[in-house]
Amino acid sequence: MAITKVMGIETEYGITVPGSPDSNPVLASSLLVNAFSGRGRKVRWDYEEESPLRDARGFEAAREPETPTEDDLGLANVILTNGARYYVDHAHPEFSSPECLDPRTLVVYDKAGERILAESARRAVELAPGGRRIQVYKNNTDGKGTSYGTHENFLVDRATPFGRLVRDLTPFLVTRQIFAGAGSLVRDHHDGSVGFQIAQRSQFFEVEVGLETTLKRPIINTRDEPHADPERYRRLHVIIGDANMNEVATYLKTGTLAIVLNMIEDDACPGEEWQFESDPLGASRTVDWVSKYTLMRQIAERDGLEWDDPKLALVDLQYHDVRMDRGLYYRLAAAGRVERLVAEREITRAISEPPEDTRAFFRGRCLARYAPQIAAAGWDAIIFDIGRETLQRVPMLEPTRGTAAHTAAVLDASPTAEDLIRNLQA
Repeated sequence: MAITKVMGIETEYGITVPGSPDSNPVLASSLLVNAFSGRGRKVRWDYEEESPLRDARGFEAAREPETPTEDDLGLANVILTNGARYYVDHAHPEFSSPECLDPRTLVVYDKAGERILAESARRAVELAPGGRRIQVYKNNTDGKGTSYGTHENFLVDRATPFGRLVRDLTPFLVTRQIFAGAGSLVRDHHDGSVGFQIAQRSQFFEVEVGLETTLKRPIINTRDEPHADPERYRRLHVIIGDANMNEVATYLKTGTLAIVLNMIEDDACPGEEWQFESDPLGASRTVDWVSKYTLMRQIAERDGLEWDDPKLALVDLQYHDVRMDRGLYYRLAAAGRVERLVAEREITRAISEPPEDTRAFFRGRCLARYAPQIAAAGWDAIIFDIGRETLQRVPMLEPTRGTAAHTAAVLDASPTAEDLIRNLQA
């Protein structure tokens, strides 16, 4: 039987500092994270169990010369009370959602990430030299040959042969771009002409299967880093997808993948037989690339523009602006031209509150209550410093435990971190 599909999304956001083309993106990203998280004590990320070089095909990749972690470099890296991780990854601010059990909840927390980035940018003005603004975009390319990722994560049964995952997922992930692509303008390298493509990430993928995420990007990523019990679980790390603004697109992108994974685990995937029976341009309310293309075409026809006009390039970018009063996606939403799936009050709550049906609940509640006594934390453990001779590690290898049903009572009965450790050990 297929296992419960625990899922999450990691989004690297594009940033720019208007009027400062030579600004350092690493420092700007750190400023965003620090602006949101404040000046108080920040809980260190626990890297102890991370293994990015372990390959699902049964080997460990050759280790590159030792590279410093975010902590070593002094980059911002915080864990939020909603169970998410918010940090600087290379030169981008990244929001990694808490673990969710269904695609609708994942939409809520994905949108909460947008609100967090928008609020970070608002607060950063007060801290930035000269009060410079940092603008944030939820997209996947700067239009100049650089791409940054939106990675989905799904818990799968380790008993499922990895070769079967590769065989059955490859055609699905390729065709999924038709309804999950965010769309972008792209310049042809040969003749310089500009056209519109339906997915931003597709042109940056070079191989079918592999471990890399930043070069020679594969359709199927083989990183074997489960962040859970490695004897039982595998984490499918999906790097081919676009960052979606449309809530329905995110819901379909992740929900259909969860269904296909269940079929694969049950060995009931007969082969892909997708049927698209209508004009895709009729899906402008639910598919990002169609919404964007329709808007661009209307502007081009109204103003007599060619596809290489800078005004359309600006529209391409502004569609992904996370500010609700400036982003073109949100202008369309305010005008009722795109379909919303979740209520704004749900998103607001998710900025600070964790999901109640995964281990993210325990992580988030501990961060809210006991942060001064937490030495470090990660996806699968929290490490407490309660003044004993040794640090106290609380493992969380089962993502479907640590829920409100499992831990709310013991948390309520534990006014201090020391009380919590004692009650857990009892």
